[in-house]
This record gives sequence, structure tokens and C-alpha cells, in this order.
Amino acid sequence: MKLTSPKALLVLSVLLWFFACKSESSSYSSNKNLSISPNNSFSFDSEENSNRVIQVNKSKDEILAGDVFEIEELIPLETRKASLLGKVNKIDFFENQIFVLDAKNAKKLAVFDMDGTHQRNFGSKGGGPGQYSDILDFTIDREKKMVFILTFELDLLIYDIEGKIIDKHILKVPMKNIESLGNSQLALYDNDPSRKMIAPGYRLKIYDYEKKEIVSKHMYLDEMLHKRIPRNTNTFSKTGNVINLYTNNSDSVYQIIEDKISLKYFLDFGRHQRPTDFFENLPLLPASFDVMMSSNYSSPPRNWQESTRHIFMNYSINKEIYHTLISKKTQEVIFSSPALVDDFYSGMVFNPFGVYSDYFVCLIEPEYTAMFRNYYEKEGVAVKEKYPQRFKDLLSGLKSGDNPVIALLKVKEDIQ
Repeated sequence: MKLTSPKALLVLSVLLWFFACKSESSSYSSNKNLSISPNNSFSFDSEENSNRVIQVNKSKDEILAGDVFEIEELIPLETRKASLLGKVNKIDFFENQIFVLDAKNAKKLAVFDMDGTHQRNFGSKGGGPGQYSDILDFTIDREKKMVFILTFELDLLIYDIEGKIIDKHILKVPMKNIESLGNSQLALYDNDPSRKMIAPGYRLKIYDYEKKEIVSKHMYLDEMLHKRIPRNTNTFSKTGNVINLYTNNSDSVYQIIEDKISLKYFLDFGRHQRPTDFFENLPLLPASFDVMMSSNYSSPPRNWQESTRHIFMNYSINKEIYHTLISKKTQEVIFSSPALVDDFYSGMVFNPFGVYSDYFVCLIEPEYTAMFRNYYEKEGVAVKEKYPQRFKDLLSGLKSGDNPVIALLKVKEDIQ
């Protein structure tokens, strides 16, 4: 797919990607897999496994977002003192409500309705019941209508869906991400070797919160790799009731259904595929990150998001981030390019935070919208006239300091 756009717009888009991805820039990995054999190598021998392989072919073509995606809806999150957000880390939807986590700046889990009106927050900063110092992650048990917050102290705070604290479990086991599996079980994943309390061992643990115990462990990482593999900011995403797991040392994507873990996809990067001993031969952290980034090998997938029809993910080669869209119907790459350009002129960061049915969930950051406006006004371009007609009033009124706008994007019907 060969698409073109103004060079100036591309420069601005690259700047936006830099700011959006800067805090996640150490999210890379290796060619080891969960299952199949003792050394975790992948086999193409069986027909079942070969059907799970996705051939990833990169290009340098500019991709205009408007040629691929259409904006189905924009949801401006209400801006007031109780709802103010800084950097959004995670978004989830449940019972016509939007759960938004800002773990770094506002340090809150805020809930909005589908019009963007603020409803409530879960817990608050402090040392009392239901309070926390920092949040690492959250998840929702949809069957039991309960919300779980993982704190920096590795405590598990349990709330009902309205935000009332129910219980607190003191876990103190290494983890960074959590996701509900249903049946009173949570998947816990440890992916951050920078935290001194985290040691070599099993990355994935299944926790039964009714029994208050770890019921199984998976994906062992020995000390040699533990000291070499850079961290991955997030490892879980969801497709309906299926949990997707993409790790910081694998080109495989796994699925977890209840407590069963299996291979879902394997990404074949062709001549950019890392050797199986790539990580074993890296220097120790933090030097390993620079060596890996400078290599001509692919990183493992990051930000793996699946809608009902498509997959969006990122990976890196030689310090460039490739934004990739894959058809689930054909398992073929639609595009894989370092230049995904916002020709909606909205300041949208095309790095989905999740999926909502058939939609990819992205953010429009008001300060980026202002950046676009200021740039083009200096160039004599009436950028407000370029906004999509349905959303012209909303985008024209955004100003720096407002809460972000949630964008629901759908891949156009004529793109398989």
C-alpha cells in the first residue's frame, strides 16, 4: 500500500509518537517461547502451528490514517478537579462505563459514562482502607462485578463495581500487570527486572482470590536472561473473554482461557528475526537495551490489540517503531510502517489503549491538538476547516489542560 501525505504533517506525527512512546521505549524482548519444548523453541512442523504464523513484512511507506481508519465516535472526558487526568495508562469498558487509569500523574482510576461525564473514582491516595500510594494496574471481574487495583506495594485492593472497598490481599509476589480470567482467578505477570524485589523465576502466576493462593506458575526465566532482558511496560490485552499475553522475550503471542495457556500466533519477521541465542549473548542491563536497539533484528511485539476483525501492534527495528495492522481473516499484514500519519489533524496518537467490540480505542491529547493548530496557523493553513465535519466543533474547542478525548476507530469496510 503506497500512500503519501505532506512532509510537515509527517514530522509532527513523528514528534507525537516520540512523546507518546518515550516512557515505553525500553519495551523489548527475545525469541523464546512458552511451550512446545524444554528450551522453548517454536516448531513449524505441525499444520496447527504453521497456521498460527503471521509473516510480518515492513515497509517505509507513509500511511495516512484517514485512508485506513474512520472515526466512529469521539468521547470528551469531563474536565473538573475530581476527574483531572495526566498520562492515561489503560482504558477498559464495562456496562456502558469507561474505566480510565492514570498511574503516573493523577494516580487514580476514574470512571466516566459513555458520554464522558465523570461518575466516580476508585480509592484515593493515602494509607487508609481502600487507599494506595501508587497504582500499577487494574482489572475487572465481569462475572462478579468487582474491580481489582494492584498497588506499588504489591497489595491487591478489591472493590465492588460502585467503588466500595471489599477486601485487601497482601500478595508480596513479584508482578507488574494483572488481568481477570473469571472463575475467581487473576493472571499476574512480572515483566520488570528494574525493580530490585523482582528475582529470576516464573513470570506468570495464576492467583485464586477466593482461596487467596497462587494455584499455578508458568514461564520460567532464569538468572542469565533476567539480567539481560529489558522490561515491557504492558503484557496483557483482551479479545472478548480471551486474555492475550505478549512477553518481553518472545515473538509468540499466547492466549489464556481460564487457567489454560496456549500459543495463539507466532510472528515471523523474516531476515530480521532474532537468533535463538540473541538474549543470551547480550551484555547485562542496562547496556543490553542499547545493543538490542542498534541491531538490525526485530523486537518482540508490543501493544498487541485485537478487535473482532483486526490486530494492531508495534515492534522496533534499528531504533524505528513500526506500526502494524493485520487482518485476522487472512492473517496478512495490511501495513507495517514507521510513518502512520494523522491526517485528521486532531493530534491523535495512533497507539491503541484497548479495543471496544470492533473498535480500536485511541486518545486525542488536547495539547497535541493545540500543537497541530499552532503549527498550521503559522503556515497559513486553516486547520480547523480540515477537521472531520461531525467533530469540527469538539476539536475546535479543545484546549491545553483539558482531559483527553477517547476516539473509537474502525478499520474501513473495504480494507480486509
